[in-house]
Amino acid sequence: MNSPVISVTVGATINCTVAAANHPGGGLLVAIEGNPNGFIPTTLLAGDNQLDKSERRAFLIANSGVAMEVVVKEAQMVAPKVKADQKPARAPAMRPRIILDEHAVMLQRDLEVDRRMIAELKAGIVLHARVMQPCLKDNADGSGRHLVGYFVELETLYMAFVHKSEVSRGVTLNEGDYIYVAVRSAEMRGNRPMISVSQKAAEAAVALSEVKPGSKTTGRNLRPATVEGVEGFTMEVGRRVKAFLPLSAVEGDPLSLLKGNRTAKVTVLPLTIGEYVQVTRRSLVAEVVARVERTAA
Repeated sequence: MNSPVISVTVGATINCTVAAANHPGGGLLVAIEGNPNGFIPTTLLAGDNQLDKSERRAFLIANSGVAMEVVVKEAQMVAPKVKADQKPARAPAMRPRIILDEHAVMLQRDLEVDRRMIAELKAGIVLHARVMQPCLKDNADGSGRHLVGYFVELETLYMAFVHKSEVSRGVTLNEGDYIYVAVRSAEMRGNRPMISVSQKAAEAAVALSEVKPGSKTTGRNLRPATVEGVEGFTMEVGRRVKAFLPLSAVEGDPLSLLKGNRTAKVTVLPLTIGEYVQVTRRSLVAEVVARVERTAA
């Protein structure tokens, strides 16, 4: 009698169908073209939990012939099991053992979706998010814990992290709060999406929609400030939109801006820094921005 032939290889994704057979209690038998039947343990069926997997098994057994896509987990010839009170044969016939994994296919598909979705999350995109819980870290001296930031669920249903430095000034976030955030970075680290977002940057992006880039306006209530390591002046433009004028964008003596009523004629740039819309007093830059905005319109 010819020995069964196994042609499938470990790690390959293959197609099979539910076998019309008496299925073992712990899983499911499937037919593989040109190969002996394979076995899928219930734990390796598609499903988020054991109940889902058990229901999946019951459905498949009731529908023999259903096509399935699986990953080959094991494919080899093995010696038959011998009972403790049974003398093994001198040359026991080898039997095929093919173990398959449907859950791995589901994970592969989820991973492909994650990679595609994360690739679409470009820096600066503003999303709605719900605050899930604070992220706390143990103090180095063992005296307790301190706040690092917050985990939020994005409208895309992905989890993201807001560092405490990216929370809007004067705002306290609580579990269940809905906020706007802007994507700072989004990447896959191994099989896990890692997304960093900023509430400050979202505010600036929303504010930028209220003041037209390239428009000339008056900045009010100028104050010296350093924003993200850049020295300059904070101010208000439009209807209480927070703006930032870097020292590098000032023509002439910067100190002159702090005299009198502390106002300055500025041009809005299509840029943000932290929670501020950027502005400039350099006429050449203003002309270039205005020209670009007119062309885009």
